[in-house]
Amino acid sequence: MTRPALIPHKLPSHKSDSMLKDDTSQPPLKKRQRFMSTDESLFPSVRHAHGHRVPLTRPNFVPPPPTATAHDSVFINIAGCKPVILPCHGNMPLFHGNVVDVVVSPLFLDCFKLPQLMPPVLDSLGILGAPNLSVETMALISVQYLGQLGTRVPSREELDAAFLKARQETGPRDRAMQPQPPQFVTVAPAQLPWLAKTAAATSHGRVKVIVPQVSLAEGMNEAMRQISDTHPITKKPLYFVIIHVSRQRGTEFCVVVAGPIQARMLLESRFSIPECFKEISYQIITGKVHLLHTHFKRNSTENVDHDVLLDEFSNALKKNVFLPFNGKKEDKIAENLATSMTPHSVQNTTPEEFKLHPVQIAVAMKVLSQVCAIADSDQLALDLGRFSKVDLLIITAPSLVLHQQTIERVAQSGLLVDLGLEENSTVKAAEKYVMRCDKAPDTQTKFENFVSRVKAYPYTLFVLIQDQAHIDINRHSFGAQPLGLADRYINCQEVLKSANVLTLQVTPTPYVLQTKKSRLPPQNEIYMPTCVNQMTNVPPPEKVYFGLQDYIKTTEWTGRLPLLRYDPAFEQAADTLLEAYPRLYSLIIRTYLLIRQYTSALMSLSGIKGTKQETTTEAYNMLADMVNLPMKNSYGKGCMVLLRIPSIQLALLAHERLRSVRDKLGLQYRFDVLLSSMTTEFSLDDHFLSRLQSWHGRDKTWQPKTYEDLADLPCIMILSGQHTAGETWPKSLRYCDLRLVNCGVLDRTTVEQEIGLVCQYIDIENIHKAVTVCELSEEEDSDTDDTEGEEGEPEASIPTVPDMSSKTQSTPMSTLEMHLKAPVDIPLRDPEPSHRIPAMSSVTDPSQVKVEDQTSESSEDKNTFADSPPPVLRIDWKLGTDEDGDEEEDTSGMDMKRLQGTPPVILVSKAAMCVLKPDAHHSADRLTYFNLPATRDTVWVSAVHPSLQPSMSNEMRSLFYRQWMEPKNYHYDYERKVENTTQPHHPRRLLLCGPHQVGKTGAFLHFARVLSRMLIRLQEVEVYDEEEINLEDIASLLLPPPPPPSPSAKWPDFELINQMSFDATVHLGRLSQVSPIHGTNMKPKSTTGAVERPTTSMMMSQYSAHNAFHHCDQCQHYKDIQLPEAQQARTHRFTFTSTMYGEDLEMQFVIPPQQEKHFVFNHSTGQLESMLLPVISEKGPNAIKTPIFTPTSGRHEHGLINLFHAMGGAKHLHVLVVKQTEMMLYKKQWPNHILLVLPAVANDTGSGAAKFFIKELAYHNLELERNRQQELGVRRQDVWPFILLLDDSCVMWHCHDAGKQEDGKDTLVTLREVIEHVESTPKLSNFSMFGIRQWTSKNYTRSMQQNFSRNHLHNMVFINVDLTQNVQYDQNRYFGEEVDFNMRINSSKFVMCRFNQFSVMMKHINVGGQKEFPIHPKSGKTNQEISPQQFVCAPDSEDMTPLMATPQYLLEKYLSCMSAEKLFPLAVTNPHCPVLVVDYYIDLGPSVTVHYASSKPHSVNSEVSNLRFSGLLLYMVDSFVFAEFLKEFKFMSGAKLCLISPDRNTLRRQVVRLELEEQWRFRLRDEFQTANSPEDKPLFLLTGTHVE
Repeated sequence: MTRPALIPHKLPSHKSDSMLKDDTSQPPLKKRQRFMSTDESLFPSVRHAHGHRVPLTRPNFVPPPPTATAHDSVFINIAGCKPVILPCHGNMPLFHGNVVDVVVSPLFLDCFKLPQLMPPVLDSLGILGAPNLSVETMALISVQYLGQLGTRVPSREELDAAFLKARQETGPRDRAMQPQPPQFVTVAPAQLPWLAKTAAATSHGRVKVIVPQVSLAEGMNEAMRQISDTHPITKKPLYFVIIHVSRQRGTEFCVVVAGPIQARMLLESRFSIPECFKEISYQIITGKVHLLHTHFKRNSTENVDHDVLLDEFSNALKKNVFLPFNGKKEDKIAENLATSMTPHSVQNTTPEEFKLHPVQIAVAMKVLSQVCAIADSDQLALDLGRFSKVDLLIITAPSLVLHQQTIERVAQSGLLVDLGLEENSTVKAAEKYVMRCDKAPDTQTKFENFVSRVKAYPYTLFVLIQDQAHIDINRHSFGAQPLGLADRYINCQEVLKSANVLTLQVTPTPYVLQTKKSRLPPQNEIYMPTCVNQMTNVPPPEKVYFGLQDYIKTTEWTGRLPLLRYDPAFEQAADTLLEAYPRLYSLIIRTYLLIRQYTSALMSLSGIKGTKQETTTEAYNMLADMVNLPMKNSYGKGCMVLLRIPSIQLALLAHERLRSVRDKLGLQYRFDVLLSSMTTEFSLDDHFLSRLQSWHGRDKTWQPKTYEDLADLPCIMILSGQHTAGETWPKSLRYCDLRLVNCGVLDRTTVEQEIGLVCQYIDIENIHKAVTVCELSEEEDSDTDDTEGEEGEPEASIPTVPDMSSKTQSTPMSTLEMHLKAPVDIPLRDPEPSHRIPAMSSVTDPSQVKVEDQTSESSEDKNTFADSPPPVLRIDWKLGTDEDGDEEEDTSGMDMKRLQGTPPVILVSKAAMCVLKPDAHHSADRLTYFNLPATRDTVWVSAVHPSLQPSMSNEMRSLFYRQWMEPKNYHYDYERKVENTTQPHHPRRLLLCGPHQVGKTGAFLHFARVLSRMLIRLQEVEVYDEEEINLEDIASLLLPPPPPPSPSAKWPDFELINQMSFDATVHLGRLSQVSPIHGTNMKPKSTTGAVERPTTSMMMSQYSAHNAFHHCDQCQHYKDIQLPEAQQARTHRFTFTSTMYGEDLEMQFVIPPQQEKHFVFNHSTGQLESMLLPVISEKGPNAIKTPIFTPTSGRHEHGLINLFHAMGGAKHLHVLVVKQTEMMLYKKQWPNHILLVLPAVANDTGSGAAKFFIKELAYHNLELERNRQQELGVRRQDVWPFILLLDDSCVMWHCHDAGKQEDGKDTLVTLREVIEHVESTPKLSNFSMFGIRQWTSKNYTRSMQQNFSRNHLHNMVFINVDLTQNVQYDQNRYFGEEVDFNMRINSSKFVMCRFNQFSVMMKHINVGGQKEFPIHPKSGKTNQEISPQQFVCAPDSEDMTPLMATPQYLLEKYLSCMSAEKLFPLAVTNPHCPVLVVDYYIDLGPSVTVHYASSKPHSVNSEVSNLRFSGLLLYMVDSFVFAEFLKEFKFMSGAKLCLISPDRNTLRRQVVRLELEEQWRFRLRDEFQTANSPEDKPLFLLTGTHVE
């Protein structure tokens, strides 16, 4: 005897229990098993009487236990539709009987849980301070919700929204007040049954409340009894709400869904997609579809049997078929003649070129910008500077069509050639870079090759692109049918951890990737707009995107049928069949019905009478367009009808049936019937393949592989499969039938995915003709009213949107013509104006009247636009032929072009239409397109959550999903741990999302191209390429070349260099506009003003200097340190006395902990004593002895301060010299660098002050080190005396060996090699300065005549601070301080040498450097233009405009711009009579030649006995200048004098001391000052004229 078995009595809350059906998507079983029903998975085991669980082997009947009563168990015996039990609160009773006839769903179970949310979250929801709803309150709200549902299916989201709204209403209106719970929040349990029955009374019998006295089981037994009642008159409720209130158990209640449609939808929504297909397969195999065949045979009028009619019609045709194309639609010919018919060849068969739209270009640049942001972030996740090339791999969805389409796009774009990956852009070459996400062996091979390339080429940036990333989100698992192949590829460790892999996921529906555990950083999401008007700096578009929102807007049209609609007649017939056959799967019923209607339409179009009433107008019209359009042109071109059937089994049946019907009707040469899915290729009949080959101009071996190849082919395309993969459809697609999808519980991803099939770009000139219905403006409306009736024209009668079942019984007009014809008051076929679109009252067929009456019961199906003003259609052209088939002129080309300019028509299910276009009076909590569940693969984090608002932007929507959605347990992000992690997202992963068919493929292909270009640009640097000037007579000043074997060819010989004359000629190109120096071959120029400096692009090398934007693992420790360590950097202040300033100046050293090794500190006080200096004899592999000082200003980000690679990793001492005002900027950007902070007096000075203080500090430190090391036994002269002044724009160094490189090419070297070479110079201490030339690609041979020369040094200068201790930089100078210092060094008899074999490239940096300062008035308008004449004015002048600039800067600018005109007019272009400048070289402009003379003792000056000077400039003269010194020089008559002093008293004293009045005449008006206010301490000038 079999022991009784019971279903567990308590329903747990978690989903892993056997009572709840798991949401995971499982693959179909390898071995086919009989699929009884869904509830078998709900009850995989039963409890034995002794307590242990035993397997349940699909019982048909479970006997009750011996002690079971009606108060603690429920007997199940249902004959019709399976009811669905929705547990809400309390324990579920035991079930026995036919338990497979009931379904337990946890749909509402989580709605009644009260989650614990943080106060900020509660505040954002508007329920902070609101009390939790009681169980009784939630039960009452549930009853009210079910009563308002009508015939719709219950939804958890709607119930959650109702609960949230109730809590928001109970919250305090004023936060300062204590919340007072309203009365209904505290509903007493005893009042709940009465209140629930009262709420259900308004549901018109759809909801019935059962209140049992003893237990919940008693109420459920009563509900099951009423459901099983077969009385035909009794109207059964759709929902039973069982409420039981007791003191022991509290309030228990549940909902029993008894409505056949609602229960079926809830049951099927619990299926995963593989389970749906398995159930369909089982019912097809078991022959249950035959029930429908019997139904239609029994209930059709006059017992019409389609198969009998088809056989009779086929026999009547004999061997004839309908004419394939170009003729009357009813003409028939012999089949052998139809086979031999060939269409006219198409003249233009050139394929459309790959062309990027402006939106694609702009989005590609936006993705590139985000990649740059990743590289610039603090995470150091991507170092773009290390990559020199781009490689890619594109992973497509497992769709053969999409795979081939992507390959062709890659080949057409020429991307592989641009990236340097292939020599030719062919399809065969592109196949290596595109792979399908499937388990094929070649797929795995491609990915393994990709991973191996990633490891082998670390300096190549690999871009892994996953197209249609939303399709496969399962975790990877092995087996016969592996899941999660995408997870295996894009989430493998080789991809995640490789620093040279950038992952780009592309999807039109990103919601499945936007969860709490998402790997994608929210800032890495790039949204592609649908219109270029949304983006700036984009030219006007040629095409306009027509997408989902545009389709929804067409539902508001009142003048013609919308492009998005549903078929009421089909829905009414489907609902009737669903109620009649509750155990048949709904998709089987709807598919059978739709194919039968297609069959009836084809039979009616073929002339079989009595079959038209078996179809609907929608099906008839679209098939009529497809069948008849080829007859209107000589090419055989037509339109495509797309039929979407998700189930492959049903698709096979539909394909077989439609082909059989077509062949029996003799239409096999008129149109084709194709079947396609992701994993199967479509095949064409031979005659249609020949037709395509003729159109495309291809040979007989060509086969169509993409849907675009099927352009203009008249066909029915049956598309099957769970997903669509974003394939592009041809422009000839005119109808998209989606009535077999989205008929149950919907989600946003599925809706967008299915309707997005046919979204496309349309020509902008057709936007009004094809899709727009314009409402009359008030002015137009009034004008129309004024002119009505003047010429007897009938008034336009615009009815509401007509029902598709209300057409006349005569030959119906094509739906496509309705789209393209004139307004309704213009004749459509008949010239009589009375023939218009038929109104609803014009229906004469009884069957159609019946359908109209049935569909008019629901107010949801009507569109109320009667009050709107009459619209006008902006279209006035017709098709090329009339409906009656009369032959006219062949206008097929025009017709096809116009047809392709309009978007396709989409037919959806009624359930989808209610969501996409809800009625005007729907509740705010009702599901619409905007607040649909995001996807089936995610769940809500909490039952208490807000609703998605339509006004949310893409970024806000992403944050919403990331906060409130989490992945299901089969999602590959499910097991990610995001809490307590420093990096919750993958930094090198990006998401590109945009609507379907908006052009994402072109965007990411262009992104790869611009990324490659940017990497090349990052490897390039703009360097100055200035020709060395004034080289005419340089050969006479150069040393003859020593013999090659001599070692002096590498290093200069001091004696030989000392014998050379100093070349005072300025050869640097950027100084071409300075004053010529007398005694050189520099010639004066009449032109003034700034000269553009030429630049050229050069590839950076591994030895380049870098700015702050460079990041790599090698130099990370060189530039950055950890924050705690950076905070330990100590600031050391010290003072020294400056003779130039005459006071003690304070400077600061900011020394990071890692750099303290370069300094000496007092052991007791920790005070800084000196900076370590090596000895001259020190040697070693890393012995860089010269300290490097880099004065920098305004370039904390762009200055080339990172010398790690330039020094080849060698240890060195690098000091940044900055102003006090910029210390924090440089300290933040370069935390591991030593900063030398200048005194406060240098904040407003130029580059001369920085170099002055560097040299002063270096000599002061040299003396300290000599004293310290002398105590250690080191001789004073052995301490290293050199420093290196390095400009912050030096980027690369070159070496030229004239003996080995005759072609003039340089060899890249490191800065370390240059320094070591200079430091190895024999008799190093005898030289005062060393330098190298600036790189140039011009006059190469002239500059390379000798390895060494004695001339001016710039940019990179080695200074012997010991030898040059008495020669200083001018601390006041802004310009020309290097030439001035070089002239002083030469006049002091010191030897300087330039290594001509070395050159330095100077980067063009247009930021900082402070070479130029803006000059504007100190008060008033800052944009007022100031001329150089206003830089100087008369003292105490009322007309003076004080300027915001330092006096020294104004003086130098005035002298360079106005000397020729105001100060020294006799010296203009007069090189034989130069201006004498004493002790200072100052730029007086390119037209004034100067002669430099030094007044210092023991200085060397050139012979001037034969010179007569045209002017004298005395600038800040010191005590070394005497009157006797000036009397040695001769001046021409009328020569001008300019004396410059810091104040007026000094000016007068200098005139007396130098006895200037003896030879110079002064006037009171000859005194000037810089245009500064007194507090700025202006400089004063005194001019005079020489008198003899």
